[in-house]
Amino acid sequence: MESVLNLIVNAENVRMLVTLAFVCCAYVLMRSQMKDMVHSINKRIDGIDRRIDGVEVSIKEQSVALNGRIDELSAAFNGRINELSVALNGRIDELKYNDFAHLNSTIEALTYALEKNGALQKEDKDYVDSRLAH
Repeated sequence: MESVLNLIVNAENVRMLVTLAFVCCAYVLMRSQMKDMVHSINKRIDGIDRRIDGVEVSIKEQSVALNGRIDELSAAFNGRINELSVALNGRIDELKYNDFAHLNSTIEALTYALEKNGALQKEDKDYVDSRLAH
């Protein structure tokens, strides 16, 4: 009976040892596969990082080019605005001069007519004529 009991205990120990050895082998295999997977993932991450760096450089280059183009357009726009402003101011000055010249000649004609008709004295006409802008 003791020998049967020893066989059972020994057989149970052998099963336990085989199971333990199998678990250890599985652990080592899984750990090895995990290292390979981590290495593969790190390679992919490095590749993605390089692509991101390339895109970043490209975006910076395009940004510099775009800023240069914006500066060119802004300078051209400002130059054109300045040209138009000068032309407009010249036209306004011309219109003012023409309007004042026309107004002055109208006032001179009125004062002359009033003086000739006796409604305005010579001193008053001379005063009005001296106040006109020429």
